[in-house]
Amino acid sequence: MTQKFLLASLFCLPAINAAHARGLDISIGNEAAQITYLSESYGQIGIGGNDIGVGFFYNENNDMVVNGGLLVTGNSLGANRAFQAGVGVKGYAGYLHDPEDRTDIYPAPKRVDEDSDSVSAIGIGGKLAYILPSRTPLSLSLEAYYAPDITAFGDNEGLLEAVARFEVEIAPTTRFFVGYRKLEVDFKNGDEYPLDETGHVGIRFSF
Repeated sequence: MTQKFLLASLFCLPAINAAHARGLDISIGNEAAQITYLSESYGQIGIGGNDIGVGFFYNENNDMVVNGGLLVTGNSLGANRAFQAGVGVKGYAGYLHDPEDRTDIYPAPKRVDEDSDSVSAIGIGGKLAYILPSRTPLSLSLEAYYAPDITAFGDNEGLLEAVARFEVEIAPTTRFFVGYRKLEVDFKNGDEYPLDETGHVGIRFSF
């Protein structure tokens, strides 16, 4: 299990030295926060490209997950330039801190020790975005990744992440957004453990 966990952890470290542009994506909610460093980032809404990044997720229950991956987005979806579609792969590695503390809200997952449960997985997914017609660039997007049991290497047997966003471009390299994230892991005993099911606000900029 240790070797598999290390393999998933290494996947979360993309080759950022090959970057042409860099950026930060920061989202903060009442119960969770995430910061992602992007080694290739295209700042303007409506322009396709590649995002290669590594991020750190943390919530108020001291659950911590490192994530990283690649998302490739096209300029348009067919003849309709208002739509964009992308595909990607994303890796996750981390620990849940003392999940039995949340039994009053969620079922406790199967414990492997008295302190934490490990989470590691590789998910595939993508992104669909709609660029709203407006003088100020606006967009609605949904990005999701799913890791089944075959690509889950920790104490979990599956993982799902889905993020919905409304973004506004306030400068050519800066976006403000509001969104909602669902991040959930499935355990071998059949329990589902949500790390995040809340809204957030954030900013994304490239430099």
